[in-house]
Amino acid sequence: MMTTHHANKLKTAADQIGVIPVLTLFGNNIHTRIPMLQTLWDMSIDELDLTVRARNGLMRCGANTVGKVSELIMSDHGLGSVRNLGRKSISEIKTALLAKGYEQLNAVERLKFWTQFIVGNGLN
Repeated sequence: MMTTHHANKLKTAADQIGVIPVLTLFGNNIHTRIPMLQTLWDMSIDELDLTVRARNGLMRCGANTVGKVSELIMSDHGLGSVRNLGRKSISEIKTALLAKGYEQLNAVERLKFWTQFIVGNGLN
């Protein structure tokens, strides 16, 4: 199956240079979804190494864990409803969540992530 072959190539590249540089090759407006373990869900946003502006905006609205940030992203209003969070901060937060989420995946889950990425973005 061609999708599996491409997914393996993307996984190998991401394991070598990181998930964000690989995803950047596909430009903006890509769709991704990362499953989160409970340990990541409960993790403090301090472990995401965000800028002060992004961290303070999240803390101000009570989103002090990765889980609360994820819930905020999936809400009707999203991160755009948080005061003082512009496009750059929102992008930074989503990128940090994606990178942390990808780090927690094992090899099989990473391959599944890339397979779903290819299919979900019509790249197959």
